[in-house]
This record gives sequence, structure tokens and C-alpha cells, in this order.
Amino acid sequence: MGERPHSLVTRRLGMYTDFFQLREEPFQVTPNPKYLFLSTVHREALQKLADGVRRRKGFIEMVGTAGTGKTLLCKELIQMLSPEMDIAYLFYPVLNEQSLYYAILKQWGIPVSEETPVPGLLEKISEFLKERFQAGKNALIILDEAQNLSVPLLENLRLLSNLETESEKLLQILLTGQPEFHELLKSGKIPQLDQRIRVRIFLKPLDRETLPLYIYHRLNTAGDAGLVEFTEDALNAIYARSNGIPRLINATCEQALEEAYRKKSYRIDAAIVQAAQEGINEGKAPPKPAAGTFFARFAMTYRVAMAILVAGFLGLTLWLILKPGNKPLQADRRTPPPVRSTTLDKKPPPPVAAAKEIVPVQGRPLEVMRHFLEGMLPLPEGNHLYWGDIRLGQRDLTELHTPVLLDMMQGQAREGWICVRNSEKNGLQAWKGGGWKSLDNIALRNWTGRCQIPFWVPGTIRNGKALHPGDAGPAVVTIQKWLSSLGLLTQGGESGTFDAETEAAVKRFQRMEGLTPDGIAGRQTLALLFQRGAFSKKQAMKNGA
Repeated sequence: MGERPHSLVTRRLGMYTDFFQLREEPFQVTPNPKYLFLSTVHREALQKLADGVRRRKGFIEMVGTAGTGKTLLCKELIQMLSPEMDIAYLFYPVLNEQSLYYAILKQWGIPVSEETPVPGLLEKISEFLKERFQAGKNALIILDEAQNLSVPLLENLRLLSNLETESEKLLQILLTGQPEFHELLKSGKIPQLDQRIRVRIFLKPLDRETLPLYIYHRLNTAGDAGLVEFTEDALNAIYARSNGIPRLINATCEQALEEAYRKKSYRIDAAIVQAAQEGINEGKAPPKPAAGTFFARFAMTYRVAMAILVAGFLGLTLWLILKPGNKPLQADRRTPPPVRSTTLDKKPPPPVAAAKEIVPVQGRPLEVMRHFLEGMLPLPEGNHLYWGDIRLGQRDLTELHTPVLLDMMQGQAREGWICVRNSEKNGLQAWKGGGWKSLDNIALRNWTGRCQIPFWVPGTIRNGKALHPGDAGPAVVTIQKWLSSLGLLTQGGESGTFDAETEAAVKRFQRMEGLTPDGIAGRQTLALLFQRGAFSKKQAMKNGA
């Protein structure tokens, strides 16, 4: 596809990033783990990948259309698992069995000569895997773009997986590819490999509900100051052109940002998306008809006729205005409608300033909003995120230290969930259009009172639901610290065991919050205890700035 000549200059100078106050280009096509957005599909895929490898399932298949995020998930998986296992990641096509084994050993850091024959390479791989297994380590090979591998090479991979003990596989192999790779597996050409695959993952494009969260996630990662706004009709146009495939979304949004910069607009609507796409598709103006052809002669005649017609119309208009007896024309005294300026002579709003007008916020499905909010929370390493489903009053919202999700109604129908935070400087705000916008009492009339509050603790909670008397571990130590900060438990009494004193403190807290005082720290209790006891004044200001 062609590209407008000056778009290359724009990209080279980084002028559109300066205009939108971005640190870098947010829609880079190159897979960058920093920009990973875990939609419901991608989160489940990552969990299945990690679980399959850790449980030594052997062969794992991940298939998705080009641009759906396979490579980015592989990089995230490597980051997750590299501390606990040896990983060889091959993202380029290998030509034969010898080059495959050599590449794997080099990735594992094992010194080997390129001239080593296949039996020697296999022996080194076998020795390495046995040593690592005895040391309690696992090993993983990831072959990206597996649709490019030949059938004989895939057969050799199957033979490589025969390295195992009586009960466990010594080697885990992840094959990722496009749909034609899955078709090859099911074609009957390599049935033994197909039968050995224990985990199958199929990546789907993003749905329409997730699209704005994906776009604003990338903008925020690139340092967006809240200047960029994609309208709903722009989002519809982007989804229609990309079909929800992240790589195509990135390309379309990149073009739209460049077009918006040329128009000096912070607001991107469908017209800008369309204009950007037309510029890319056209590349240059269509060629002029050759001189002397019928079309050239017709075009010349048409232009002359139109010039005569326009001149006659202007002459008649001038005569009607200036003829004797006419009253002088008076200016229209009606006040013209306000025009929203998007030109450079208007200074952009401050980076974190809230909009003064109250803007309606569109509710979205709970799981979509959960995944969106998770990306904004400062979750410490080693902590697990949980959610408490609680009914609150409007005044309660002003005492929360993290963003929360509110359940909204539209008439008798459920509208969806919105993300709200309390800012010490600007009061209640809702997330809309890539930034925090002011929220008032009128906007909250459609709130059902139901609220999803995030909280996190180190370690895990029994069944993910509650901490009970008798439980022990880092999560219990954490809630004991929260109780101590509220004066409900003796300072320094963090024993790590949910003892009788801790149970009594939990009951006192539950009575304070109007909860059933059963002494069990369920999700409602933990969510409110987290909000009340986990934040110092300084931390609260940081999270609700």
C-alpha cells in the first residue's frame, strides 16, 4: 500500500507525538511486551500456556490469525517462566533437523559446534534435560510461526518429545502458528504429532466492547495526557477495518493519529479515520488522461462550460446587489453557534485536568472493565488480585483509595459497568475517552449501588473466597497489619496465623462497616479492610490524585 509522502516526514520527526504529548508512538507494529493488553481471550490463553508447561503436558498448540498477538503472548510467557525453567525461543524458520537441534542448544547456552552431527546434538540435549530434571528444573522449546516448518521437521520434534521419565515429560514444546498450521495437523499427514498435543489454544480477535479499552491502554502506556479522544463512530470505523485484529487496529490508529495531527485535531472521528485510510490506499492522485484522447477533450469542454456558467451566476448576483433602490445589506445579528476549536492556536488542556462538563459514560460488560482496571492498578509482584462485590452509598465512594467499578442501569435495563475514582483535587471522576472526567450526583442517578472493589494480598486465599480462623500464611499477616493500622489488633501481633485475637478484630471491623460479624474475612470484608487499612495518607493521595 502507498503512503502519503509527508507521513514519512511526520513519523521521522515525531511531530504527531509532540502534538498529542506522547512519549513514543503508541501503535507500533513491532511486538513490545510493555504494550501487552490482556483481553479475556488473551488472559485465558496465557493461563493455559503457563499451566500446560508447568504441568509438563508435552506438546502445546496455539493458533491464531496473523496479528492476533501470538508473539506477544510468547514473550510474556517467557518473562513469566524464565526464572523457573530453561527456554529456547525460535522465531525464525529452521531448514533441517541438524540446524534445529543446534539452534535449541545455543538458546540454552550450551557450547556446541555447528559441525556436530545430529546424533551428537541429540545426546547433548538428552544429557542437559536429565541434569535439569534432577535439579528440579523444567525445559521449554517455543517454535513461533510453526506453519513454516516442514512435515519431516515436525516429525523430528515428535521424536524429540520421547525424552521422558516413567511419569513425566522432560521437555515441553509450544508450537504457535496461523490457522493453516492447525489444518496441517488435522490433515492426516502427521497424525502421531496431532495425537500428542495435550493443550490447544485458539486466539480470537478482540470484540467490539474491548476495542476502546485496548486503544486507550496503548495510549496510556505511551504517556497520553488525556488529549486524544476517539469518538464512537471512529471506533466503529476502526473495528470495521480491523475486524478486531490487534495488528490491524494498530495500523489503523497510527494512520488516524497522523491524519488528526495534519488536521490539528485532538478529537478523532470517523471522517478522520476514513481520510487516513483513503490516503494510505490511494498513495497518489490518479493519473491525468492523456492529451488528445476523447476523455481529455471532453474534460476540457466541461471545464470551459462550467467556468462560463459560474461567471454568469456571479455577474447576476452582483447586479441584483448593486442595482438602484436596494437597501444596504446588514449583518446577521443572530449569535453564531459555538465552534469547537481544534487548531494549534488553542492550547491543549492540562495533562490531568478534569473536564468541567459532565460527560455521559457508556457502561461496558463487567469482565471487560475488570481487565481494563487491572492494567491501571499498582499490583505488587507476588500479590494476587481479588474483587469484592459490595453495595455502597455515594458518600462511601469519596472514601475509597483505588478506582472501582459501578453497576449502571438505563431505565429498567442494565447498562453495564463504569470505572470511577475519587480524586482529592477534583472529586469523583469517571474514565471516559482516555481520561478522567468529572462525575456528579446527577450522573450517579443510574447507579444501582452495587460496586466492585479491587484488593490484593500476597499469597492466595482459600478457594479464592475467604480467610477463615485457623488459616495461616502471608495473606493472614497482611490483614493483621491492616487491622493493626486501624487500632483493632495489637501492634506487632502479626503472627501469620488466623487466631482468636484476629477473629475478634475481624468481627469488630465487620460491625463498624455494617457487615455480618461472623469473624470470617470474606471478599466483602477484605475489600473494605484493604481500603481502610492498606493505605497511608501519602499512598491514598498517590492513588487518587
